[in-house]
Amino acid sequence: MADLKNEFSWSTSRRRLYDRCLRAYWWRYYAHWYGWMRSAPEEARIAYRLGKQDSFATWGGTIVHDLIEAEVKQIRDTKRAVSYERMEKAARDRLRTGWVESRDGLWRRDPKRKLSLWEHYYGDPSDRSKERTDAIAEKVYTSMRGFVDGPFPDLLMRTDRSAFKNIEVLDSIKIDGHTIYVKPDLAFVHPDDGLLWLVDWKTGKPGAADDFQVATYALFAREKWGVEPGGSKGVLVYLAEGEQKEFELGPEALDRAEATIKESLAEMRGRLSDPENNAGDMDDFPMAEDRQVCTWCGFKQLCFGGAGVPGAALAGDSI
Repeated sequence: MADLKNEFSWSTSRRRLYDRCLRAYWWRYYAHWYGWMRSAPEEARIAYRLGKQDSFATWGGTIVHDLIEAEVKQIRDTKRAVSYERMEKAARDRLRTGWVESRDGLWRRDPKRKLSLWEHYYGDPSDRSKERTDAIAEKVYTSMRGFVDGPFPDLLMRTDRSAFKNIEVLDSIKIDGHTIYVKPDLAFVHPDDGLLWLVDWKTGKPGAADDFQVATYALFAREKWGVEPGGSKGVLVYLAEGEQKEFELGPEALDRAEATIKESLAEMRGRLSDPENNAGDMDDFPMAEDRQVCTWCGFKQLCFGGAGVPGAALAGDSI
């Protein structure tokens, strides 16, 4: 255990959680450490397990991303045409299989690979109603239809294989000596304008930080592929809404993104009692004052106790 070290890093998802709730951030990035080991303290094991938990809605978004990734790779590698029917069947199978997997508690032995849904773990029947789950499933199908009927299948069929730079591959760059993780949904050189298109698929509605997320991809593209400001374009595709937003990624956009990352790095590390060793104290990461954010938080068992929580009882937790 002593050989493993919890190294500090940064990503847009980490920043979102930090801004939403400092205590949830603590559970996710610090208290969970070694929680994958049976010999770890119970709190760490629970934090690790809950950090792998998903909600039905966010899991549906993951399915959409995974199936679009598979279709884009098939276009790149074989020029096979996109098929909505194929995607729909795969999505339906995954929705059904995952639901049963979570319901039956298979995550108890393998929380990393077996799905745990918030709706089963915390056990509110209204959150598992047929009306709600059908609506989420329909959004999955609508989002996939948005991809199939949109411009990208035909556009990517015209794109040379060598022009594909990244398809959902986690990578990183360094800023101020710290690892900055990025995972572009799609990065490719457009066959018509010659720009590097940095594409992010969205299954939800537009958000204030969406442009910033894509700008971090442009910082990565500059470091990884030597794409200078102005040589790339940000593209946000809101699949369920049928909307697409394109914007320039010039010097100002990259400078703002880099400054924001540096500010966030300083704030996160400034909260640690021992930043050089990426160590801190839970008391320095208080719970959110607005308890509305606790409603759908997977870590609320650790904050409020597991009494009455079906998942905690199933796992035999004492916390």
